[in-house]
Amino acid sequence: MITATGASSSGWLDVLANLGPIATGAAALVALIVGIGTVRQRRDTDRREQWWKRAQWALELTLSDDPAKVARGYSVLTYLAGSDLAGADEQDLLVAAWEPALENDDPMSEDGSDDEAATSEEITGGTDTASP
Repeated sequence: MITATGASSSGWLDVLANLGPIATGAAALVALIVGIGTVRQRRDTDRREQWWKRAQWALELTLSDDPAKVARGYSVLTYLAGSDLAGADEQDLLVAAWEPALENDDPMSEDGSDDEAATSEEITGGTDTASP
């Protein structure tokens, strides 16, 4: 009777020993998938962080006394608004930054003319739901 139990447990041990490499491979595959997801998330976070640094730089330019810097700042903000990194909140922020300029003259024109005044729809690429 002891021999039969010993033989039976030996069979299970053989099955488990054969499943070991499969389990190791499955664990490695799961680790690979998690690692790829982490790298993608980090890349996207880094890209959004760089987007925000550029937006801050452009916003600071719009506060300058130099009309050329102001125009450059608004040009960069317009470009950044079209980026796939600019979500709804970011676009709302950019529209808010443009509102004072939209109420006055075109910030991009140095002579103060209103010939090519940007609208909030142009700034956000038509995704803005509220008009300023």
